[in-house]
Amino acid sequence: MIIEKNPKVLREYGRAVAHINAVEFLLTIVITQKAGISEKAADALFSDMMIGKKIEIVKKLKLVDSHIVKHLWKLNEKRKLLAHGVTSVTIEWERAMKDQVDIVYKKQKKPLTEEFLSETTNGAKEIFVKLFEELCKFLDKPN
Repeated sequence: MIIEKNPKVLREYGRAVAHINAVEFLLTIVITQKAGISEKAADALFSDMMIGKKIEIVKKLKLVDSHIVKHLWKLNEKRKLLAHGVTSVTIEWERAMKDQVDIVYKKQKKPLTEEFLSETTNGAKEIFVKLFEELCKFLDKPN
């Protein structure tokens, strides 16, 4: 299975990446709002910052619950697999021809399946909702 020849896997891959990007975007808003950073400063600070650094910021400043931080780290590990493992030469092409693609990034290895991608998408959706709830609670507080 070469990913381009499997529309279901390719579609799930796109969905997973899109939902991870949405989480990262919302994470930036949470940091900006809760830390009181101006929009201009936020653009300068966060435009090139990776999600891992943003997670470190929310952890160090205790901007979100530690449970959410834990799930953000797990999502980031999956993001690294999807972002770096699929696009790198570490895909085992011999196995790919036999309908099995393993994505490998550093010491991590996962089969590239609809299930893995759906799990990643659903996890990103859950984290997005939790981050959104945290942001709404913060914005609803009287100053």
